[in-house]
Amino acid sequence: MVTKSPELIKEQEQLIETIRRPDRYYRISVWGYGSEMVWNRISKECADWWNSQEELSPEEYMNDPEEFVKEHTIPDEANFLRWENDDGEKYYSGWHEPPEEAGHFWGCNNEAAHITVEEIESKEYNAPVLETIIDGKTLSEAVDEHEVECSIEDEDAVLPKGWYAQMISSEKGTFFDGVLHLVGETFDPTKLVINQNTMPNDEVYIQNVSYGTEGNEVEIDNDGGDTNGKGYSVYFYEETYEPPVRNN
Repeated sequence: MVTKSPELIKEQEQLIETIRRPDRYYRISVWGYGSEMVWNRISKECADWWNSQEELSPEEYMNDPEEFVKEHTIPDEANFLRWENDDGEKYYSGWHEPPEEAGHFWGCNNEAAHITVEEIESKEYNAPVLETIIDGKTLSEAVDEHEVECSIEDEDAVLPKGWYAQMISSEKGTFFDGVLHLVGETFDPTKLVINQNTMPNDEVYIQNVSYGTEGNEVEIDNDGGDTNGKGYSVYFYEETYEPPVRNN
């Protein structure tokens, strides 16, 4: 009589289950703390004026510039969310769509990110959960315990030299929520890739999630985040770093 090992028995059970139910759906969520960040080109005079203020709040201006200037007198160079059309008509932009935008990012900070992976019955939004595979682990725990992969890009880390207003809306909630559809296979955590970008302020944000082996990865669609704003902040500074010239 041949005795099957526990590993072989488990493999056979998985094979039978895969044949019985070839279509599998996995909801992948990234949640925690992050922000929406926008960099707007400004003048040195604008930065100097705002940095010299002790009473006027740039956060109030950022939140509603048109109302702010009705209540407070500020010089033209400090009014950086105002712009003119070709006819000389003046308008105000929302902080998240500034007139001299140089960078715009939204995502979960990798140091405050949690990962959840659940197998669900179907791709429908309210599909029942069949099994929780990764249960709200921090990114570092997901890497250590489940061998989840991470990638990081630095292409957004450097802005051109100049003066900037960095406007930030701090956020809390779910930044990524997507469903992975697999056919004839079950979820393998080692094939999950958390793709990150380094921001101009040196923070690292999760940008998207993909699945597969190297060179054969499929980006998972983000069905939409659900975050709540926790406050605004604005910084005025000069970007002085000159990126090295690359010889082709």
